[in-house]
Amino acid sequence: MRFMRGLCKGRNSADRLCKGTGGRSLCRFLNGAGAKIEGAGSKTIRIEGVKKLCSTEFSIDADRIVAGTCLIGVLAAGGEAFLRQAPIGQLTAVIAVAQKMGAQIVPDSEGLLVKRAGRLVSPLLLETDVYPGYPTDLQSPMLTALCCAEGNCMVSERVFNGRFGVHEQLNRMGAAIVAGQT
Repeated sequence: MRFMRGLCKGRNSADRLCKGTGGRSLCRFLNGAGAKIEGAGSKTIRIEGVKKLCSTEFSIDADRIVAGTCLIGVLAAGGEAFLRQAPIGQLTAVIAVAQKMGAQIVPDSEGLLVKRAGRLVSPLLLETDVYPGYPTDLQSPMLTALCCAEGNCMVSERVFNGRFGVHEQLNRMGAAIVAGQT
């Protein structure tokens, strides 16, 4: 609804609206349709009202959560996968954790090669955070991979505490996850 300001008269601004990758993509789409939005990806965007938006063509960016989920799948199962057109720049926090766990990550202009041939080790600490930090949406898949890793790991959910609900299901399948407050 806040983007409807783009059709209002005059100049408007909005704080903390488009810092993440989805917000930046939305701003690119709207600008392509004739909107006048500046500052996408920053703390504050500026919107100048236009009378109408027009049709446009738009390509959706590769999704970092989908790519991260596939990367974590390779961690848990072993083997290798090439993630074509993976948004490497948006996965820095996920890649850092995967490398700590023993994965080989090879980026190139076409995508990201993920390999895990040896043992999987715990990163000791995993903290979710807002973008560009470790995505809260990947905390549950990573808990699954951590069940296959050697050693203990403390997971700190700093964005959405409801994500820890998956631990009960994993414990029913033999995991040893202890949830609590710190």
